[in-house]
Amino acid sequence: MKESKISHRQLLKKEDAIAFLESMASSLKSGKVVIERNGQFVSLVTPEIMNMELSARDKKDKNELCIEFSWRKEPFIPDVSPLNITSLEPPEPEEPEEPEEKKAAKEADKADAAAKSSELIIKSGADAPKADASKDDAAKPAHKSPLKK
Repeated sequence: MKESKISHRQLLKKEDAIAFLESMASSLKSGKVVIERNGQFVSLVTPEIMNMELSARDKKDKNELCIEFSWRKEPFIPDVSPLNITSLEPPEPEEPEEPEEKKAAKEADKADAAAKSSELIIKSGADAPKADASKDDAAKPAHKSPLKK
């Protein structure tokens, strides 16, 4: 969907600002706000719950009041789970029990793996090549140094 946006600024008399806010309030109550200017418009369906941001400033030479409403188009479901603050850690959650069929399948897999593992160890020990090197060969250097006679 194409994004639609209208921005607007103007100087108003106080009674015109009040009429503008009353029109906005009436549109919010109806569930739909349509803002139109020069043939362009933005149509917004308003939910039952929305965010509101308000800021007010009293500056040296200017005052400012800003009101912003925002909401997601998808329904928002707030997290209402309780928040607990203590000095104690909660206990470890218990793991749910597996069905007997899954337990039996896991045990069978473990038994197969153990049998294969011991089979490999037996073959490796029986088929391993024997070392023929004698103790004397291990003590001899691999090459002779030209400096020693």
